[in-house]
Amino acid sequence: MPSTPEGLEDYVAALFQASGNYVEKNLIQRDPSDVLELDVVATKYDSMLPESLIAEVKSGNWGYPDLFKVLGWMAYLGKPEGVLFAAKSSSKDISLVANKFAPWGLKVVCFEGAIEPLSVFSDAGLGRTPEKDSVDSWRFSYEIERKLVGTLIKAARSTDKRGPQVAVKYHRLVNGGVFFAESETHAVAALYGEFQRHPRLTLSTAHEQDGRDFDDALNGQQSALYGQALNDGEHPLLQACFYTEHMARLSILRAAVDICCRVTSELDRRPSDEDWNAVELDGLPATFCSGLRWLSRQHTFYRYALFWQNILWNWGGFVLTDQIDDEHAWMSEESGVPVDEIASAMLAFDKFFPSSSSWITDFSGSKLSVVKLVPAYFRGIGCHRRNVRYNWDNSLKSVLLSKYSKQCISKWNHSAVQFLAGI
Repeated sequence: MPSTPEGLEDYVAALFQASGNYVEKNLIQRDPSDVLELDVVATKYDSMLPESLIAEVKSGNWGYPDLFKVLGWMAYLGKPEGVLFAAKSSSKDISLVANKFAPWGLKVVCFEGAIEPLSVFSDAGLGRTPEKDSVDSWRFSYEIERKLVGTLIKAARSTDKRGPQVAVKYHRLVNGGVFFAESETHAVAALYGEFQRHPRLTLSTAHEQDGRDFDDALNGQQSALYGQALNDGEHPLLQACFYTEHMARLSILRAAVDICCRVTSELDRRPSDEDWNAVELDGLPATFCSGLRWLSRQHTFYRYALFWQNILWNWGGFVLTDQIDDEHAWMSEESGVPVDEIASAMLAFDKFFPSSSSWITDFSGSKLSVVKLVPAYFRGIGCHRRNVRYNWDNSLKSVLLSKYSKQCISKWNHSAVQFLAGI
């Protein structure tokens, strides 16, 4: 078991994530100072009625005030379920404490003395027993996420350049501001508003790091640093900007899923175009509105945000096209999207964020289909997952992939290892 507070939070989040939940971490409500911080919010999208719970994680001592604090958050946010995870019992009878708080929807889960921590999660009725490989992979992913956010904050504090300042503000909106927004439509409007102010954040930041003006990206000028970040996995600051921009897109897709779930539940049927015309979407882009109509027609649309959270941060943002059946079976297993619907789920970014070419493109000379602009470090996570799943050897000599595919996989894996090691 992890011994640090951050490590235990990551572990708990990974348990939820690996058991099929959409997970948000370290959500801070600022008004303007910090009001509260939620360690983990996990949402089940098993149907068109999403169910969320709040998880508080205690690596050290804890007591009744912590339990009442979680109850207060549950009431404040309108969440009927909560869990307090503890690394140790703090000399308490866990069964007695759990029974006292169960009537209010609050569970108490303690890992102390557990021979198999993964089963502690499922024994508490929180979901299926997660696979260790998936849990480990998500923990690596969260560590990369934390280091990228730290890169943004450090850069913003050490320079007066606009790029890092804008990126930190954008990330705070995505990770916290959206969760605490008045409604899904308010959240989407805020995200699109920030995007319209800085439509090419990573490229603009690259120009500024290159000694040019932040706004040069709007004039179509290219950047050598941007190319190095995109093709070679260099420049952590730019990788952090890639991450932030994709987080914003994922948040928009998740809000769209929630809107579709709400409208479908209210109507007790799939909404028609006429139904959508009556939904309050004033001021939101036409691409978002048309995306909603498309999304609501997909059989398991309620799982699409979970699918994309996996493909971006856990599957590496790529697919092995010469093993497409195995890849789709794996994606279906972990996301709940049926195999015959995976191709539709992968169109979601094209529907909500249309551009001159698809968001998913084939690498020329390879057997890889990749999501554009995914940070190299997360691609490395996808390499690790396949290494375990398909029993690859480290040299890739026995792996039936093209030479260029092997070069890409080796490069991405190396980028992730070096970044995690702080090299």
